[in-house]
Amino acid sequence: MKFFISLSIVIFMAQASYSQAFIAAVNQIPMNTEAIVVRTDGSIVEGKIRSSTLVNGFLKSFRVKDANENIHKFKSDEVLSIKVKPGLLGKLDMIAEKTSSIAEIVNTNFDEIIKREWIYFEQVISPKKNKKPLLLQQLNPGFDDVIKIYNNPGSQETSMVTTGETTIIGGEDRSYIALKSNGDSFFIRKGKYNKTILENFSDCEAFMDQFGSKKFKFRNIALHIFYYNQYCK
Repeated sequence: MKFFISLSIVIFMAQASYSQAFIAAVNQIPMNTEAIVVRTDGSIVEGKIRSSTLVNGFLKSFRVKDANENIHKFKSDEVLSIKVKPGLLGKLDMIAEKTSSIAEIVNTNFDEIIKREWIYFEQVISPKKNKKPLLLQQLNPGFDDVIKIYNNPGSQETSMVTTGETTIIGGEDRSYIALKSNGDSFFIRKGKYNKTILENFSDCEAFMDQFGSKKFKFRNIALHIFYYNQYCK
């Protein structure tokens, strides 16, 4: 029985690490990409991105041209969700952006970027006291039945490596914003990871049975989120 359980978790972890590392966050929305926008009133606009404005990494506003050549202007607090469909050139731009970061070069699944059809942004109420609505990129689409993980712009830990005359600026994510299907949003921070997991994930017996015997490590966050979504419904 113990062998069966051990074998099952090995297979599960291999599947999770292969298919469910978080997707790459984008730093811009490529021009002329197909987009579907859902306003907060439920109305839908389809068209192509004409421009977008990001402030400190947050998507603040954008414009969409529909099939009738009408231009629709959006502010982030007016949008419930937007999904964009970048073409090959847009995806190559995303890969080019990633090559400036040491950690991202190592950890990003570039094949996943090429294959992915849509990029999703959704309105999330900030975990901060101001409860401000934010338009954030979801990083675990398709594995999000119970908990969604969003990019937290500006939360990178910067580092530098110098080789000869070349200096590479690198960084790794220090925090994400999470949203459980039955609750409010909350931060998952590297420095408080173990405490955050115990506060928000210990309601699932299967999760705690599998991982609760050891201290939770931030580097395993994708595996933890994947498992929670699979077995804690």
